[in-house]
Amino acid sequence: MSELLPIITLMASLIFAPTGGLKENPAYYASNLGLGIDWLQTRQIAKNPDKWTEEWSWVLDEHPSEKAVDNYFAGAIAGNILIHKLLGEKERKAFGAALTALELGAIINNHNLGIRIKLNF
Repeated sequence: MSELLPIITLMASLIFAPTGGLKENPAYYASNLGLGIDWLQTRQIAKNPDKWTEEWSWVLDEHPSEKAVDNYFAGAIAGNILIHKLLGEKERKAFGAALTALELGAIINNHNLGIRIKLNF
């Protein structure tokens, strides 16, 4: 069931998406998708502390618990939603692009370490 939390959170983020949809706000959707993928990868780090460590986060320990990972990424997505609501269009696009680039770097690094997404429903 806990593997559903990132998916449910991402689906909920669609409700709060900026007006204009994907065409006008691709960085919002890309940044949330990046956070979701990183979330699922980081859950694998938490489930396998003997195999991997969390090295990119300023907040999470090297061996975070699944609960800590879930709280961190749920907060990050909520923060992304809030920031996209508060910023102007130009700033929103820049922030979303920067966050997407950051997440893409984390996702690629995790993938290169052999971390894969595993969903067990």
